[in-house]
Amino acid sequence: MKIKTTKLQEQLKHASRDQLDQLMSNIHSRTFTEELEHIMNEKKMNKSTLLSKTLLDRNYGYQILQGTRQPSKDKVIQLCLALNCNLEDTNRLLILSNNPVLYSKNKKDALFIYALSNKLTVMESNELIYSNGYELT
Repeated sequence: MKIKTTKLQEQLKHASRDQLDQLMSNIHSRTFTEELEHIMNEKKMNKSTLLSKTLLDRNYGYQILQGTRQPSKDKVIQLCLALNCNLEDTNRLLILSNNPVLYSKNKKDALFIYALSNKLTVMESNELIYSNGYELT
């Protein structure tokens, strides 16, 4: 049974010790790679097509997709832009990749939020970032 994160969080706050075991059995978290693959399947996009929509080096991109390389925040966002992810999916992938979520009061993050919300391509997003004086990592 899939349960919304906010509902689960509320239930955990008020759970008894006995209820905790039941709640824990309902938690089925994915790894970054599993979640990315899940989104790719939902969007009917294969690895080759995804990587062709990014500016990632092909070998480095495949290493990220296989889980053998840890992507930076900017690399995860590139993948999300290429997949036309929404902000919620992007932040989930950032969390699963051990990167901070996008924060609207951070100027560079605000630009990424704009890019995601307006379905900019990776190239358009990069131009927006650079034109506002920021670098990509």
